[in-house]
Amino acid sequence: MLARTRRLAVRLVAVIALLQAAPTALAADNQRPIGTHDGSPDAIARLEGCYVNGWAIDPDHPDQDVTARIIVDGAELTTVVASDFRQDLLDAGIADGTAAFFRDLNGLVSPGVAHEILVETRDLDTGGWTALDFTPRSMTCTGLAGFHDTSDGTYPREDCRVEGWAFDGDAPTGPRVRVRVSVDGRVVAEATADILREDVRDAGYGDGFSGYSIDLFGRLTPDRLHVVTVEARDTNAKRIWLPLSETGRTMECQAS
Repeated sequence: MLARTRRLAVRLVAVIALLQAAPTALAADNQRPIGTHDGSPDAIARLEGCYVNGWAIDPDHPDQDVTARIIVDGAELTTVVASDFRQDLLDAGIADGTAAFFRDLNGLVSPGVAHEILVETRDLDTGGWTALDFTPRSMTCTGLAGFHDTSDGTYPREDCRVEGWAFDGDAPTGPRVRVRVSVDGRVVAEATADILREDVRDAGYGDGFSGYSIDLFGRLTPDRLHVVTVEARDTNAKRIWLPLSETGRTMECQAS
């Protein structure tokens, strides 16, 4: 009887030791989540560039979506599920390609100031958080949007103009946006974008009084190719000038 009791005690001790060792074994075998914080390519971002994006998976559960949390200046801002499809992820053999995430930050962070943005993802087994590769990133968001419409080409004197539109979503009813034009890297003109553009209004950019049209003849050497660039100034942070979309056009104006 005593021998049997001792054998049971030994087995019980062995079972307890096994249970105590199980979490350690799990922790040793567990793989941390992997992924990247791709982020906006611009340290100072226009309206359409104020976002966080990237991808994340848990190698132990590649068929399950993971959660990513976005931390701005040390405080958690929001979470997002990494479940969007990206062809490049599928091509790289990362699960079935549905491991991407995207979050628009417009309206969620203060515009015109630099923010440190950190992205972490949650381990499905342990619940712990792991920072993604290439995080944190610094980004300043602005409400600026706009376009340089004038195409590359040669223009007669009467059509030697640069045209487009500029809008600041952070001040949709405030002062109109200022734009400046550079020719071969030298600022040659500045104006207010306040001409009615119905197409801009119909696209949802304020009341549409965001167009500009600036005569360049006399501001560049005729009969010579020049690179023309248009920038818009942030209405609130007036020190910030950003190039408009599709700017950097090659332009030649004829002398007569």
